[in-house]
Order: sequence, then structure tokens, then C-alpha cells
Amino acid sequence: MQLQNILLFAIILFAVTRRIWLIRKAWIARDYSKLKAEWLFLGIISVVSMLMIWLTQRN
Repeated sequence: MQLQNILLFAIILFAVTRRIWLIRKAWIARDYSKLKAEWLFLGIISVVSMLMIWLTQRN
């Protein structure tokens, strides 16, 4: 169970850092459609990760 939590945290951390890097890249390029998509995807990652953490803590 502990290893599962560490792996889950590592995957979430990687996904969030990648999205933040892509948001920064889109902001510099002033590509607002890509920027909007990256923010949306970051929000989806956040909600899904909170759900996964909640489900693992519940059991």
C-alpha cells in the first residue's frame, strides 16, 4: 500500500509539472487556445488525483 501511494504521488507530480511547463511554453508563445487546453487538462488531472487519493484513503 505504501509503494502504491508513492507511485501515485510520483505520477501525479510528473503530470502536473509537465502541464505547468507546457502552460509556461504556451504563455510565452501567446498561444491562447493551447493555453486554455493546458489549464483545462491541469484541472482534470487535479480532480482525478484528488479522487484517487480519496479512494485509496477510504479503503
